[in-house]
Amino acid sequence: MSDLEDPNAEFQGPYIGRSDSSFADAARDANDDLFNKHKRYPNPPKTFRADCYVTIGNPIHEFIVELTPNP
Repeated sequence: MSDLEDPNAEFQGPYIGRSDSSFADAARDANDDLFNKHKRYPNPPKTFRADCYVTIGNPIHEFIVELTPNP
């Protein structure tokens, strides 16, 4: 199937979410980033890999989730 025939070809990412309270909030923010960039979700659904990072600050830590499509 070529990229022109694949309705999910545009979902390449990465989609990034950030939060100062939890990974769960950062994951929701990454999901919102995906939706806001395309104004829709992949159909059929696509699986994404979630890479999670934390930046350590004093007193605030930042939780980061980066979604990239699985091959």
